[in-house]
Amino acid sequence: MLSGVAGMLETLWALGRQLAWQGVATPFILRRHASEYPSLAKAKAAVLAVGVAGYGNVARGARKILDLLPAEPIEPQGSS
Repeated sequence: MLSGVAGMLETLWALGRQLAWQGVATPFILRRHASEYPSLAKAKAAVLAVGVAGYGNVARGARKILDLLPAEPIEPQGSS
């Protein structure tokens, strides 16, 4: 389980770097490598908001990892 959490933290770190390189403002630039967090609680506290769209294998896998965190699911709303 911890390897999945570490992988997700690394993904958020990489996403922040990629978006910053593209000139996109992102709060994920503040994320650190998983190994830089002194505890799982500190790592959880550093995660802000993550959106997962889709119903395929990748989306289901991401949601499994995110379910490990105290998260509040928000369903998409149609545009009017």
